[in-house]
Amino acid sequence: AAVDVARVQVENGAQVLDINMDEGLLDGPYAMSKFLRLIATEPDVAKVPVCIDSSDFSVIIAGLESIQGKCIVNSISLKEGEESFKERARLVRRYGAAVVVMAFDEEGQAAETMRKYEICERSYSFVLENLPGCHVSGGVSNVSFSFRGMEAVREAMHSVFLYYAIKAGMDMGIVNAGALP
Repeated sequence: AAVDVARVQVENGAQVLDINMDEGLLDGPYAMSKFLRLIATEPDVAKVPVCIDSSDFSVIIAGLESIQGKCIVNSISLKEGEESFKERARLVRRYGAAVVVMAFDEEGQAAETMRKYEICERSYSFVLENLPGCHVSGGVSNVSFSFRGMEAVREAMHSVFLYYAIKAGMDMGIVNAGALP
């Protein structure tokens, strides 16, 4: 069933498959490893890069150990401190993966624009100095999360966000391939 969802996403033009196994009833590391092995056996699905998406770093490690080829890790942050962030960033680099960095720090998720900027600047400075060739990305649907069920509004928000974000330097977006305008 989940492999069928991945197949449909690829058929709809997905350039990356975002895989998340953070459901509370799952053994996340086991489920991530098993699913990545399953999709590796599907030729049409296996040709698309994978984004290992988890708030539990043990799930990310399980994914990195199971994936064939380059992938994206979603995500790391400063939430557990700068040393943990640096260690995780270096580990992700050792596996050759790209990484999404969230605007969280030791105090939690930033709410104000200036605070988000400060956290992102702090993270980005380390990444820029230690992980050459990084790209600027964003979860496009995160912009419209509060408008679930209002697809026309969400589509318009996504289009406007992408227009300005690309102009500002974003060169990779995390989107649902079947929901692009």
